[in-house]
Amino acid sequence: MQTAGDRFVDLSLRILTLVVGAVLFACLALLIYRWSVPTVTSPGITIVPVSPKTNATPTQVAAPEPVKAPEVLMAPGKMFQCVVNGRKLFSDRPCPEAAGAKK
Repeated sequence: MQTAGDRFVDLSLRILTLVVGAVLFACLALLIYRWSVPTVTSPGITIVPVSPKTNATPTQVAAPEPVKAPEVLMAPGKMFQCVVNGRKLFSDRPCPEAAGAKK
């Protein structure tokens, strides 16, 4: 047994399905029309085919730069301990005020 609410939902879904189907069909028809019909030009414009240049020289391609070996920017065996405002900081660079001790 269906209630009036169920019938309304069924009718709404059927209408929505028909609308979506019609929109999809219209989009498909427009795409087919656009693919099959040549582009429309203005009446005063003529289309002239252009041939490629015959005396074109090939462009020179620059050689890629050689790949450099990776550089180690820090000294792996050296660590510096700096005390700044009562906090201990560790760095691979010397302390800015030379207050650090090398470890």
